[in-house]
Amino acid sequence: MNNGTIFKKSLSFLILLSLTLSIQASGIRGTVIDKTTKEPLIGTTIQITGTNRGSITDIDGNFEFNGLAKGNYTLEVKYISYQTIILTDVAVTGSTPTLLSLEMEPENLQLDDVTVVAQMKQNTEAAMMIDQKTSLVVQSGVFAQQIARTQDKNASEVICRVPGISIIEDKFVMVRGLSQRYNNVWINNAAVPSTEADSRAFSFDMIPSSQLDNLVIVKSPVPEYQADFSGGFIKIQTKDIPERNSFSIQYGIGINDNTHFKDFYYSKGSSTDFLGFDNGLRKMRGIVPERIDNNDKDAVTEITKNGFNNDWKIRSKKPLPDQKLNLSYNRHIEMDNGREFAILSALNYSLTSKTITDMENSRFGLYNVTQDIPEYNYKYTDNVYNTHAHLGAMLNFTFRPNNRDKYELKNIFNQIGQDRYTERNGYQYISGMYVQEKHEYYYNSRTTYSGQVAGTYNRERSKFDWEAGYSYANRRQPDRRICTQEENGFVGDDYYGEIYVDQNDIERYFNSLDEHIFSLGANYMREVNWGHITLTFKAGVYGEYHNRDYNNRFLLLVEQEHTL
Repeated sequence: MNNGTIFKKSLSFLILLSLTLSIQASGIRGTVIDKTTKEPLIGTTIQITGTNRGSITDIDGNFEFNGLAKGNYTLEVKYISYQTIILTDVAVTGSTPTLLSLEMEPENLQLDDVTVVAQMKQNTEAAMMIDQKTSLVVQSGVFAQQIARTQDKNASEVICRVPGISIIEDKFVMVRGLSQRYNNVWINNAAVPSTEADSRAFSFDMIPSSQLDNLVIVKSPVPEYQADFSGGFIKIQTKDIPERNSFSIQYGIGINDNTHFKDFYYSKGSSTDFLGFDNGLRKMRGIVPERIDNNDKDAVTEITKNGFNNDWKIRSKKPLPDQKLNLSYNRHIEMDNGREFAILSALNYSLTSKTITDMENSRFGLYNVTQDIPEYNYKYTDNVYNTHAHLGAMLNFTFRPNNRDKYELKNIFNQIGQDRYTERNGYQYISGMYVQEKHEYYYNSRTTYSGQVAGTYNRERSKFDWEAGYSYANRRQPDRRICTQEENGFVGDDYYGEIYVDQNDIERYFNSLDEHIFSLGANYMREVNWGHITLTFKAGVYGEYHNRDYNNRFLLLVEQEHTL
């Protein structure tokens, strides 16, 4: 049984003063919908004849007039391409509002052919709600308009706002209680590789929220998507066409009273750690063969001394405040011939430190009934010192030769590095008491890149789109070192009570993961009228090629037997 406890002191004050004054006034409330489709008509104008009072329906087709005197009123309801409705003798009798439900019919006018082409924004609240209401699948999502109103730093914090979603370890997504391995993730309509070595999982903490246009979770199967998920199919879309030309720089600092201006312990790192990757300082040297002959003592000695980074010294510093930098450049060019060209780019960087102290790490044994106290197999206190670097970049190009077609080139890159030192003090009880000190030197880096070339062609009743993509992910753990020191418990020994290095418990781990995914897809959609019924025909093809390479080595040094 494991017991992990973090002790944290906090003091919070909350003062809430609320004053609500409600006055019920007489008035008129109503809803306007299409008589045939029953869909709400957004933006319908309602005018009270003979007055300057008017109203416009909201996203649900609702309108309201308040503060009307008792009497009868005439309402004029107008909407483009619909027959105008004149309502007479609408009575307002008292404090209870008069409720109306109006159904409008389209105008039966014979017009010349008119072609209207528009671009629907998918990153607004209205667009997302309409998409969810008209979708034939169960889905939910978050959009850029909502993300901009929050302080979320990355995609893992953004996706937490979707109902039914949970986050594990601040980066993995659980949909409907199913772990990350049951999800499938696409970025810009292309598959992304796993960021973990031993499971199918994508780390959502790698994508800054500023790069997101919308994020949708599909929870039911549909022919357009791969069927290898039982939790959720998560679609991430990055931004493409900016609403206006802009250039912005944002810089911020953060201070943690448990970390900054206090002693922060660390081991020597490489000169590129601040960019999120190791430059080779921690890697295994070339003299280390794939297989080691433990009987060749000279070779083992040479490998042990010169085959690895053997700097075990612990250093101390006062860390700088957390640094965060965001740069963005957006450009939208409209040419004389109706063509459009857009560039959307972003650069994100952060370097943070975090200290966690006095964490209890224990395992309970059989309960001591005689003394009525718990017994431990081991009981330690951990102090952890983390440094986290994140570098992200996005560069998207969009070209529109006309109002119907679009070509896109999208690129998104993220690099994360974590340097961690852990010191552990306590004891373990296995047939005897062993007082110990443990030290862990840990470095981990992750890289993801996703790029796509895509085209979309819209016609009056048909649509065709294609996409070709390449995605890459790697994970590096170049040298995880664990060293154990133990107290000499032999009574009468000259070194009794002193701490010495336990040569039987020095461990080193090296592992790396590289995964490549090539994808190609195309979709065709056409509407066909059959009498009074409109049928939608869809067809598509999609293919992927995966290449995954994973390497892992574990070395245990036992000096007494001169074995590696």
